[in-house]
Amino acid sequence: MKKILLVICLIYAGLQALNASEALHGKGEKAITALHEFSFHSADTIIQSMERQYPDHYLPHLTRAHYYWWKMISQESEVRKRKHYLASLEKAEKLVNQMVLDGAYDKQDVFHFINLYAMKARLDLLNGEYRAALRHVNRCVRFLKTSLGYEENFEGFYLTSGLYNYMTDYATGRLPLFFVYALLYPRGDMEKGIAQLNNATRLENLIVRTEAHYFLMKIFLELEKDFMKALPHARWLTEKYPGNLIYLYHYHQVLSLSRNETMALDVKRAYHDILQNHNHLSPAQRNYLLQLL
Repeated sequence: MKKILLVICLIYAGLQALNASEALHGKGEKAITALHEFSFHSADTIIQSMERQYPDHYLPHLTRAHYYWWKMISQESEVRKRKHYLASLEKAEKLVNQMVLDGAYDKQDVFHFINLYAMKARLDLLNGEYRAALRHVNRCVRFLKTSLGYEENFEGFYLTSGLYNYMTDYATGRLPLFFVYALLYPRGDMEKGIAQLNNATRLENLIVRTEAHYFLMKIFLELEKDFMKALPHARWLTEKYPGNLIYLYHYHQVLSLSRNETMALDVKRAYHDILQNHNHLSPAQRNYLLQLL
């Protein structure tokens, strides 16, 4: 009887852990969705709840870093915001390192680990610290190697593999410093990367879909200079998140570069109407976004 009760307790404990994990990831997705909606107060409230309930898990800190990233790109970047962003990532990384040592992680965790190091590299690039960026790219690739080719096992990998395949191939031919490092990496494939990102835009997971549309828009807008291909992705983002002024700004860019001046003017008017009535923006954000468009 004692053994049976012990087994039941262990099963119940396992179910509790599973439910806690599902609840945590669910809250993380709600917070990220709120950020895409430019609902900064709502996102902050959700993240605070995550931080209180799960102080020893990496995800609340990683989600907090996303919060600071959106604050940084929606206003003139302050040193203090960058410090908070980096501090959140370092807290997450410390907990990730322990999970890796324990071998206590799954495919969903790998997806977030890749995201963590990509976000660290992103800040390095913003600061012009290219060698530090490559160091974090190396750590990112460490986890990417375990996910490339496993997209059907975990659909989020369509996003990470797609970005890896496109960006590695793109950068290898254009950045001499990266070319040396790329010799140690799995080879990229730009066409395959675009196909995988397009697959990601059709997935059920809204966060992955949103990121895939965003990166395809950025690739076609800024790297490929193919504005007609950028257009449907920019349109999707603004239709899904009409209050996101960064997405509206990019949509205006794409329309202007596509010489669709009438729609560009309509978007500009909508942008200023939303900006005027938005109640989730700080004065610094409001001032920056007013000057942006």
